[in-house]
Amino acid sequence: MKNSTAVFFILFSVMSFHQELTGQENNHEKKWFGKHPVDLAFGSASAGMPFTNFFKSPFFPMVSAGTEFYYKQKDNFDFYQSARLNYYYSKYSTSGVVLNSEVCFRYKFNSGLFADAGLGIGYDHVFRPNAIFRQNNNGEYEQVTDWGTPRLLTDFFLSVGYDLSKKSEMLLSIYLKYGNYIDILYAPDIPALPRNILQIGVRYYISKK
Repeated sequence: MKNSTAVFFILFSVMSFHQELTGQENNHEKKWFGKHPVDLAFGSASAGMPFTNFFKSPFFPMVSAGTEFYYKQKDNFDFYQSARLNYYYSKYSTSGVVLNSEVCFRYKFNSGLFADAGLGIGYDHVFRPNAIFRQNNNGEYEQVTDWGTPRLLTDFFLSVGYDLSKKSEMLLSIYLKYGNYIDILYAPDIPALPRNILQIGVRYYISKK
């Protein structure tokens, strides 16, 4: 009887401890997602000088996912740091995977409208659009795998949007963003390659703050 009671007490303690840890983990996740939104965007990326070739044809897609880390949040502005993972594709130029971060400022109007501006740096891992051939030891050319080439990147962006939470309970914002990504030391004969980025995006909080 005493052994059964001891076993029951141990099992009850373990289950209670596990529930407490699980609750703490869930609360931590809710707090994190309540402070850091999920940001998703889709649009086009085309080579060109800033503020030119907005709607260049053909269309080359770019997708982005990221979040924000706030330095300061007020009723009428946010000062924050972004973190984004991007992928762009071009049939004729290079495609690439970009990891970048920007220092950003957002001004918020009482109506729910907002405007952002940001300046950042990043890493661009670019891939050539065509097959690569190299000469082997026998003097013959053979196709080799393109593992990509690293590039330093700098960028800026401007955006306008609307915060739906001002008129509803949806923790969601929609926006239109223009930016330019500039690969530094792109090639020996090309010191920099700028790309115009035009995207439609959404930013939402998974849980309330």
